[in-house]
Amino acid sequence: MFRKNSRHLHIPLPSHVDELPEPLRKRLHNSWAETFSQHFFCRLDETPCEGW
Repeated sequence: MFRKNSRHLHIPLPSHVDELPEPLRKRLHNSWAETFSQHFFCRLDETPCEGW
């Protein structure tokens, strides 16, 4: 059954990213991963999957 997913829009309070050392957090923040997440996963249209 299809249910619209919005969990990827919310960062959990205890995140594994918070446990990284500061230099690694900055590196991750400035990498392609955050941009990809914001511009790809957050824009996926899930409505075509409603009928599945």
